[in-house]
Amino acid sequence: MKESLDTTIESFDPTDHTFLEQKLITEKRKLNNVVLPTILISFILPIIPRNRKTMIETMDYSTAVLSILIVFSLIFAHLYYDTIVKLKRELQSKRKVVYLAVVKKKEKSLLKKKTHSVVAPIADNVYNKVIIRENDYERLQVGDKILLEYSLLTKTFIKYRLI
Repeated sequence: MKESLDTTIESFDPTDHTFLEQKLITEKRKLNNVVLPTILISFILPIIPRNRKTMIETMDYSTAVLSILIVFSLIFAHLYYDTIVKLKRELQSKRKVVYLAVVKKKEKSLLKKKTHSVVAPIADNVYNKVIIRENDYERLQVGDKILLEYSLLTKTFIKYRLI
């Protein structure tokens, strides 16, 4: 008699990015596994002259080995680095939040004449000062609504949009 396996499927959480983070960690580990042994080998192999009689033959051998190792390690490192950059961009794009905020106060910097900012709350008692362009500063009034795009990965404001 066969027993049925009770499999429960968890609901998909769009804010859970553990798969991408795990992939990013493994790609970084692969990059380290390529670069570190290559560096060690490039220091060890030129020492072994392989029965070369003169110093010039030994130097030719060592430069050839070093150049081949450097070229191949750069190719592998570039491939892994590209994957890491793509994963970081994907993680960053999935970790953006857009807040609808109301302008509470407009400020001009006394020290820097070209720095204009607005203070807008994104949550209860959480006010953020957002630096904006001068022409947008002139158009905005207290009480206007703006969209603030916030990155959860870097914890900074990426951009703002006027409504």
